[in-house]
Order: sequence, then structure tokens, then C-alpha cells
Amino acid sequence: MAKKPTKNHQTTQPGPVFDTVMRGVFEGDPVAACGLLGIEITTTSGAPEVLPASFPAVTKSADLLLRVGPGRLAHIEYARQATSDLVPRMLGYRSLIMLAHLGEQLTQYIVVLGGGRVRGHDDPTTQRFWLDLKVLYLRELDPAACLADAALAPLAALGRGSPAARAEAYAQALRVVYKEGGPRTGELLAFTTVLATITVDAIIMKKIVEEVGMTVEDTTEFFRGLAWGQTLLEQGLEQGLERGLEQGLVARLQERFGTAAEIPAIAHQLARWPDPASAYRAITAAAALTDLADAQPPRT
Repeated sequence: MAKKPTKNHQTTQPGPVFDTVMRGVFEGDPVAACGLLGIEITTTSGAPEVLPASFPAVTKSADLLLRVGPGRLAHIEYARQATSDLVPRMLGYRSLIMLAHLGEQLTQYIVVLGGGRVRGHDDPTTQRFWLDLKVLYLRELDPAACLADAALAPLAALGRGSPAARAEAYAQALRVVYKEGGPRTGELLAFTTVLATITVDAIIMKKIVEEVGMTVEDTTEFFRGLAWGQTLLEQGLEQGLERGLEQGLVARLQERFGTAAEIPAIAHQLARWPDPASAYRAITAAAALTDLADAQPPRT
């Protein structure tokens, strides 16, 4: 029987909410994570070994470091969005890991949860640089591949498809976890709910939760033992509500001013106003899009 890998995601302080949840998903079942990323496991136990991923000398911690075979390591980072600093960061992690594990072969992976594309790591002609970096865009993943395994079901709503298809994937993921989650049911339900806030409207999520019959106790079971657990769940839901508001502001701006390139940035700014209603009123009152570029919320 394969030795069950040790989980080390229960830290005492919350990091970025989606990174923290992804650690729970992948470290809870590293075998399933390796299968999703196409990583061959050649350890004698048949399971990868979760290695320490902190580098105290430089106050850095990687998201996940696995030994997947004799002399073979896999480093996995999770990114909410693909930003321009990802490749330099991965190069920095590579040097730290190679120094800590001299002579071992290292392959690096980035799992992109939301939008953007990783660039600049595989263009020796223009960039004069090549980094053997594997990238998995969850938005391109078939949700069915995640729904086939309860351990990966929390990722289903991030897969490809229309907003309606992603909402349905969220509902199916909850049902899969309920049926097949076993001892991990509580934590997997929580992970599924937090990650779904990236792609599914908060109001629709609430309706789905009611239809599936999920209770507050179900979603918070895993977090009961963690001082910061409820805060983590609330952060995820808040980000989902903020994302929904921002999308609504984009739609209203486009309705009034067309599809100008600066609209997403303006919507992002307006979504942070204390009162959402005042943001919509400001759009209605503006004579031109430039009036909103540096607009400030009204004083109360």
C-alpha cells in the first residue's frame, strides 16, 4: 500500500486566499495533483513526498515542492492571474531549490487559476532566455477531468465553458464531493466554494448551495480547527462579490461609452468605492469617460 503523503498546508496565518486553498487541494492528494499535471511518479511507495518548501535564509516559501522519483523534484506555484513577474519569480525559486537539493532534477509548473498568459520564458531568440517551465491554465481544462476525481472537483468551476457551464460545474462539484469526498468532504466543500468565487457570480452560488442542500456546517467543517479559517472563507466570498460588482460596472460603462480600452481599469477603481450605488450614479452622471478616470467616492 502506498504511504499516505504528509499534509503541511495547515499554517497558522493565512496567505493569499486562493493560494491557501490551492495548497489544500493539491497537498490533500498529491497523487491526483501529479496526474492532473502529467507528472510521472516513480517513487517506491507510488506516492510523491511533500518536501519543505520554505527557505528561511531568504524568507521565501514556494507553494508546493514534491519528490516524485529518485533524484526528481517537481515545484508547483499557483497564480490567481498570470502576471509579468511570474517568470523571474520562478527563476528565483529554481536557484533556491537547486541549492537546497544539489544534483537533483527539477521541473517547474505554474497553475493559473484565472486570466492572463505566462510569457517570456521560452523565447531564446528575442528574450535570449529559456526556462523549462510547464504552465496549466485551468480555464482551458475540461471540467469533466476534475469531476472524475473528488480530490480535484474543487477546480471544476475554473475550467473552460460559459458562465452558465461553470455554474453547473460548481453544482456538480458539490455533488461529487458530497458523494465521494469521504473523510475530506468538509475541506473539499470549502475549497470548492472559495475557488468558485473566481468564475461564478455570488448570487448564483448562493442559489446553487441552496439547491444542493449544502449547509454552513458542511463548508466550514475543515476550518473549525484553524483560528483564521472563517476569515479565509469570508475573504474568498468577498472577492467573489467584488468580482461580480466589477463585471456589472464594466457592463454599465460599455453601455454608456462603448468598448474603450480603459473601461476595465475604471470599473476596477469604482468597484472599490464604499457604496456601489454611488459608483453607478457616477457613471450615469458622467458626460465622458474621462470624467471617471480619477473620480473619487462622494463624502458621507
